[in-house]
Amino acid sequence: MNESKYTPISRGWLGFWSIIYSILLIVGAVGFGFAITFGSPQAMAKVLTGPRAFPAIAAKVDRAVLAVAQGEGVELPADTAVTPRGELKAALKTGLAISANFNAVPAHSPLVDSRYVTHAKTAKTPLRLTPLITAIDARLATTTTAAKLAYNGKPRQRTEAKVRKLMTSRVIDLVMLQGWGAAYPMLILVVQTAAIVGLILTLIVWAIMLYCSHSWQRFFKVTGRVTYVTAFLGGMGALVIGTRTFTDAMGTSFQSLDPIVFHELFYRFSPTWQHLAGWVAVFGLALALLAQAMRLTKHLWRKHRGVPEGGGALAVVDGGPESGEVPDATAPTEPEPAPAGDVAHDAAQTDHAEAAAHDAAQADHAEDTAHDAAQTDHAEDAAHDAAQADHAEGATHDAGQTDPAETAVHDPAPADQTEATEVDTAQPNHDASTQD
Repeated sequence: MNESKYTPISRGWLGFWSIIYSILLIVGAVGFGFAITFGSPQAMAKVLTGPRAFPAIAAKVDRAVLAVAQGEGVELPADTAVTPRGELKAALKTGLAISANFNAVPAHSPLVDSRYVTHAKTAKTPLRLTPLITAIDARLATTTTAAKLAYNGKPRQRTEAKVRKLMTSRVIDLVMLQGWGAAYPMLILVVQTAAIVGLILTLIVWAIMLYCSHSWQRFFKVTGRVTYVTAFLGGMGALVIGTRTFTDAMGTSFQSLDPIVFHELFYRFSPTWQHLAGWVAVFGLALALLAQAMRLTKHLWRKHRGVPEGGGALAVVDGGPESGEVPDATAPTEPEPAPAGDVAHDAAQTDHAEAAAHDAAQADHAEDTAHDAAQTDHAEDAAHDAAQADHAEGATHDAGQTDPAETAVHDPAPADQTEATEVDTAQPNHDASTQD
């Protein structure tokens, strides 16, 4: 990859896609976390039949059956357990498996009890409650006999008929066909789709982030940091959701679901979500650590090659320090851009240095031009002086060889000299006349 292509525009796009990646990470992690908890019938059955949720479910069924018996004149204590716990667990697990499979019996499921499955074409649901109703009737007869209550004849027949109608309307119609039984498979589909789509889109965003990074080291650094920061926030959210205070704030009941069951689901699934967030944070830290290792390796390689830190080019050959191979010191090297850092700042410094070097070169050129001009003027002055000297020597030589008369003819004297000559010539004539 060419780090010289990493510009401020690339940095902006990298930040934008990092935000998109954090959103996809949240969607994918939440979808996957819900898929392995709410979306798993085995995990749901484990919580619903646990030591806190199942007693609440059984107590709710007991109260409904006792209310029917009381209406027929059978008075039993309010805490009487008239619902066999084993049969109720089998019916609950089978109904959960059928509901998760869109109201169909799964081919292979450890939750299905064949006694609670019907293949009748007229049945609204494959769930069959006959074994549970029979067990409740038997328990009522045993309990009333132990309490020495009259539970024979028409009161018993009417009680058994009302209990059957109650279980059919409450479990088959309200739960399996209209309530959680209809919503649960859609919940599973949604969370599984969110996990799969989140993973696919995350891979696509990773490819875009790698393109914007123009460096594996920068890609690992940014991706790792975004990953572990988002995971830490998700872990804190999972920790808060698992507290009783949060579930109490959500309400005391949720779609006819017992509050204890609702609280227990979040309380039991919260550690799983926290562990998932922890593993995601470890993955992010591993990516960030890998980026730092690559940066340290590049620094050591730079130091080994004697390239100054923060500038210059790093001599890298194929199979360099990032690949773990020791390159040949005699092999030809190619310049590599500076390591990861503020590339825009380094580019600005490089442009400033080039501008300064250009100005210095222009100044040197101006000085050389001025110096050449001075030398040229000096040479012209010297040539002019030499020409004047030659002219003077030539005039002296000509004066020595030429006759004075010729010189007088050819070179007439100035007016002052002519007048002086005339005066000098007239003076001897005046002296001669005086002597005569």
